[in-house]
Amino acid sequence: MRSLPLAAALLVLAGPASARAQGQAELGAEEGLEAWAPLPEQVDLSAAPDAPPPAPPAGEPESPALAAFRLRVRALAAGLPPPPMVVELYRPGMALVPTPTPTPAGQVASPRGVAARAPPPLLTSDLTLLGGRVLPQWKYAVGGWVGLPTFGARFQLGLGQGWDVGVGYGGVYGQSHEFSVHGRRALSDGEVEWAVSLEGSGILFANRPALDGSGARGLTGRRNFNLAPGLHLSRRSAGSNWRWLGSVQGVLSLDIEPASVLPLGGVPPPVVLGWNLPVLAGAEWPLSQQVVVQVLGGFELHGRAGDVPFMPVLRAGMLFGN
Repeated sequence: MRSLPLAAALLVLAGPASARAQGQAELGAEEGLEAWAPLPEQVDLSAAPDAPPPAPPAGEPESPALAAFRLRVRALAAGLPPPPMVVELYRPGMALVPTPTPTPAGQVASPRGVAARAPPPLLTSDLTLLGGRVLPQWKYAVGGWVGLPTFGARFQLGLGQGWDVGVGYGGVYGQSHEFSVHGRRALSDGEVEWAVSLEGSGILFANRPALDGSGARGLTGRRNFNLAPGLHLSRRSAGSNWRWLGSVQGVLSLDIEPASVLPLGGVPPPVVLGWNLPVLAGAEWPLSQQVVVQVLGGFELHGRAGDVPFMPVLRAGMLFGN
């Protein structure tokens, strides 16, 4: 007699389950599916079992839920944190290989499969007034600098075929005015760029030689006319938009109004020659393709008696162009 209530309870519990299975079959029939593979409703994934579940028979695809469960078991067995379970109903004919998500334009795929924004390209500029990089054809650059002991400004125009030419103005503050013309010829193009140059200048001095003392003549080593061949290089560092510069010039100065240094030195010749060796190094940093900041430092060696033998040089300026 006691078995009758127990049987009735089992029939009541089995009723919803059979109804649920019938509902799944009807839903599969409505969608044109031959079968609907329900997933286990309760699976204990808190710990790894003694052995992973058996693989499906050969030729039969494995459901995504079972594949994820198998991966979780292997991770727990290896002492690694288990991956999250992604539960998806399996239907016969469903592709088991996930379709890769296309990466949007301007983004790159990260190792974890998440699209990450690509780093912006390095900002570069062709503007330069000093160094081994020659301006491209019909590109121009206008720049100015302040420093010690001189200031200056230049205009430079690219002629093509590895040539550019320009004019300049500078001098020592209030003591001299130097007007120059110059040209550059590229020797190599690549990561390290080399060029040679030739510059000629004429200077108007505010003071006569006898009153100049250690003024513009002694500080710069230059005289009325100057001729300066030079060797220049430029190098762009990898992964940076800085352009490193280097320059060495040999300056031949012609003094057409020499003055005697010694009180009893007699009358000097009509033309006195001198030499200088300017050495500069620095960098150019583009703010945009039309604006570049330039910082230079170095020294000058002066070979004429009465001039400052060693003169530090510092320049900071900006370039503008197209």
